[in-house]
Amino acid sequence: MEGHIEKRGKGSWTVVIDQGRNAISNKRKRIYRSVTGPKREAEKVMTELLYQLQTGTYIDPTNITVGEYFVQWLTTYVDQNLSSKSIRSYSMEVENHVIPGLGMIPLTKLSPLHLQNYYTKKLTSGRKDGHGGLSPRTLNYHHRIIREALKHACR
Repeated sequence: MEGHIEKRGKGSWTVVIDQGRNAISNKRKRIYRSVTGPKREAEKVMTELLYQLQTGTYIDPTNITVGEYFVQWLTTYVDQNLSSKSIRSYSMEVENHVIPGLGMIPLTKLSPLHLQNYYTKKLTSGRKDGHGGLSPRTLNYHHRIIREALKHACR
């Protein structure tokens, strides 16, 4: 795999990573990323993309759903950086509530309205046994988990 940087304008760059050719159609497969700032920033983005492609951790952001991202986030970030008790707690909340509530939405299409609807639904009828909603404290815990995961997604 090769990559190069193209200048678009003043302080604007395009990182192009060539992934070879499609075996069936023989068309070139490329990844494009726009970067604003100095050229060094574009070089960092290119290096990171090449590393992700070589290690197999690259996921095309246009095709991933919220549920798929949360599963990946749990395994790549949470499992390595938190205590075992926190890992169990995060995993339980994500698998029982967040993924069933938001999992089918494409990550790039997730909006504040989706999150507000999720929180409202969980307050009124969010318990797994079907008898009422979640407490505001539990909902705040969900919000902290979602916010942390989405902060990593933005990076």
